[in-house]
Amino acid sequence: RNRNFPDKAVDLFEQAVAQAVSKDEKWVRQADAESVASTMIGMPVTMEDGIVGLRSGLLARRLLSELDAEALCNRLAVTLRNLDIRNVRPDAVLLLVGEAAGVAGQLGETIAESLYGSASRVVDIDFGRFYQPSDITMLLGAGPSYVGYNEPVAIHRLIQIPWSVLVCRNVHICHPQATMILEQALDKGFFTDS
Repeated sequence: RNRNFPDKAVDLFEQAVAQAVSKDEKWVRQADAESVASTMIGMPVTMEDGIVGLRSGLLARRLLSELDAEALCNRLAVTLRNLDIRNVRPDAVLLLVGEAAGVAGQLGETIAESLYGSASRVVDIDFGRFYQPSDITMLLGAGPSYVGYNEPVAIHRLIQIPWSVLVCRNVHICHPQATMILEQALDKGFFTDS
């Protein structure tokens, strides 16, 4: 997302050729180009295998019912192919309450591992820490010229790991302003830091 055409196409082409040359190959094969593209964007190029693996992983670990796993995978099959009407919004949002909320971490790791190739691509934010209006700075950061302006905050990990699963815990006990910020981020597809 941080590159534009034609530069990103030229960059992909140059890196694919460089990889072929380093392997003493005369041609750039599609698998080589996909490998380079996957490295550049930090996730697999094709999602079909990931979605199939996700469905079986969810059922094998008993994280979701068969109906819920099917609904999630169908939703992801649409959004990960950029067929969503509002493609700036998150690919999927799951609301887990009660006992189901206890497996949020395992569920996030399973989704990240299946779709993005690593269980470490989970950004976990505990909204229970934001119970005062002033605590919002721990989520969005302090404004310019305030103490802590340059310190990293919770949402900065989303910039570092753009293809990731965001797990928001304890949203039910945070300050209403934090809930409002989360709702806006889910609606618009991004957080705006201070």
